[in-house]
Amino acid sequence: MLAEAVGRTIEGVEARLAEVQQQLLDMEPQLSVAQQAVADARREFLAIDGTAKAAELREEAESLLAQMRHDAESYARLRLTRSLLERGICLSG
Repeated sequence: MLAEAVGRTIEGVEARLAEVQQQLLDMEPQLSVAQQAVADARREFLAIDGTAKAAELREEAESLLAQMRHDAESYARLRLTRSLLERGICLSG
């Protein structure tokens, strides 16, 4: 009975690990796009003078950086979850 319960727990952990791994894979392109957008905004900002366009691009860059921070935090939480789940599987096995 205990072995059956442990088996179910391991199956649940493995399923959660697969889900987290998929979420990480799904987030990687978003992170890459955000990083590219920030780089593009910085490049545009450096190419212009102190006009209203500069202020607009500054706001856009700040917004993109905020989104990138959020995505990076989510990514880090998922990586930590994955690591903890992997350790849990190793300890159970």
